Amino acid sequence: LFRSSEWWILPTTTISDMDPRYWDEPFVAPPTTTPPTHRPTPAPTPRPTLPSTPRPTNAPTPRPTLPPTPRPTPAAPTPAPTPAPTPRPGNPVCLLSNLNTMMITEVAHPQDANNVRYIEIYNPSCRDLTIDEDITVGRIPLGSVGAVETVNLRGVQVPSDGFIIICFHQIIFQNTYNGSMCDKASGVIGPSSVGTDTYVIYSEADDRVIDIYGSRQTTDTRDDQDITNGRAVRKTSTDSPSSLFRSSEWWILPTTTISDMDPRYWDEPFVAPPTTTPPTHRPTPAPTPRPT
Repeated sequence: LFRSSEWWILPTTTISDMDPRYWDEPFVAPPTTTPPTHRPTPAPTPRPTLPSTPRPTNAPTPRPTLPPTPRPTPAAPTPAPTPAPTPRPGNPVCLLSNLNTMMITEVAHPQDANNVRYIEIYNPSCRDLTIDEDITVGRIPLGSVGAVETVNLRGVQVPSDGFIIICFHQIIFQNTYNGSMCDKASGVIGPSSVGTDTYVIYSEADDRVIDIYGSRQTTDTRDDQDITNGRAVRKTSTDSPSSLFRSSEWWILPTTTISDMDPRYWDEPFVAPPTTTPPTHRPTPAPTPRPT
């Protein structure tokens, strides 16, 4: 490759400048330069120094120190009088000791309407008191080992008649039964319940069954408690609840209507005696006379 940096290029040469068979650096005259012309540097003209005019220093004007204004000390707050507690005439709640007498007295399934079914519970020990314990009422379908639906009675005030009515819809119940009051609405009893269901009152506080209507055995056919289109009324001779169902304590009345129901009233129902057909008497034949 050609590199121009490796070569001297000498223009305008003559024969006398040549040197065949001799390799040496040629003489290269330095370029002619014109020396720069120096201009004389003029001497600086001295400037007269003017004496500085002193500026008067303004003395600060002293500000008068004002005495602090005393703030009035607020008066001590007047203590508000503590109101005396208003005495209550006793604790208006029904405790567990009084809830042990709760009894199911009626379960109603009238055949002409499934949304006016109800459970009637009687507890004279809690009249005009509010239930202050976790007492639940549950429904146990046939073949089930436990309640599929429950309702908690805590907070329910027991009326002066001692009855607690659990219904499906309070307004419908009241309109159907001539203004009779329903104390607790729940799906425990209603369109989804059937005649073979078992109903239980249960105390959450001590994990105990207080009372029951029906059997809890999964293999039981429950024929002796079936109230399909009817009602079950507890016999008034029963004086205490039971955690075991005894069919002998109940009247099972099939095929009843709304007009047969009597919520908030516990009495022996009218039970028509069974219809019996009088026996047919055969005529006594006259004796045949014997010949003498």
